[in-house]
Amino acid sequence: MDAPLNLKLSHFRLMAALSDKGRLGLAAREIGVTQPAASRLLAEAEQIVGSKLAVRHARGMDLTLTGRALARRSHNILVEMADMSEELRSLGRGYGGVARIGAVTGAALGYVVPALRQLRAAASKVELQLDVAPSEQLLRGLESGRLDIMLGRLPPDADPADFILHRARPERVELLVRDAHPLSGRASIGLEELSEFDWVLTPRAIPIRGAVESAFQAAGVPLPHCSITTSSLLAVIALLDRSTAIAPVAGEVATLLTKVAPTGLRRLPLREEITVSPYSVITMRERRLTPLAARLRNLVVEELRSPDTGG
Repeated sequence: MDAPLNLKLSHFRLMAALSDKGRLGLAAREIGVTQPAASRLLAEAEQIVGSKLAVRHARGMDLTLTGRALARRSHNILVEMADMSEELRSLGRGYGGVARIGAVTGAALGYVVPALRQLRAAASKVELQLDVAPSEQLLRGLESGRLDIMLGRLPPDADPADFILHRARPERVELLVRDAHPLSGRASIGLEELSEFDWVLTPRAIPIRGAVESAFQAAGVPLPHCSITTSSLLAVIALLDRSTAIAPVAGEVATLLTKVAPTGLRRLPLREEITVSPYSVITMRERRLTPLAARLRNLVVEELRSPDTGG
């Protein structure tokens, strides 16, 4: 068996930062050294490995095949060391560790929050982090190690082979208005009746907007007029108040705002069903979850499979 490569922690930190930042100067700043020092570390690592690890170009640096392999391993080593340090500190304080999960808004409300409640009830001395953001932002957090788990959708340019996915159910879209809206009290409403109203829509990168526009196009109805675009749920609530605007939201969000914590809003009884493609519970294939994170993932998967959850 060959002797192990005599790489140091500083080499691992540099390679992980280079993979994330793409520039030597930014990577140096990330790990707290000067750019010349980072350049020396890179040269040392290349000498130890016996292969070129990165190629400079006008916009920064590209990792070679060997460099990408080392960066991937370096990232795993750093995550393991951070988890080890946190676990040892947590045990010293009487806690059980940290688990970090990110989710799109509807999934966070419908599935992650119930799972977090279960985990806190069973193990109160843990630290649980929940980030709510669009899928592309969550994926960056997952790949960089800031998140252990995400509940969202893989962007088209992501390689599914890099991830483990547990597919969920499709996401239902609901239309919210204020209680005193002209359409309130109707038993059934068609899309053709909605075009004349102003709409508050999510940015185009968020799938709910695409689902709404596709539904209008499929029905042969003019697209709704959108005067305001926002991804903020608080802004949506404020914008619907004292207006005749309509806002599409995930079914779980509609349930929260109309039943769990009434806000003066109501759902429109739409005849046509609008759905968004399913999201998934996603983890990195080559990254081992801590026992706490694995437990959280399993609880979220159970929530997704339960017929009693969701909007």
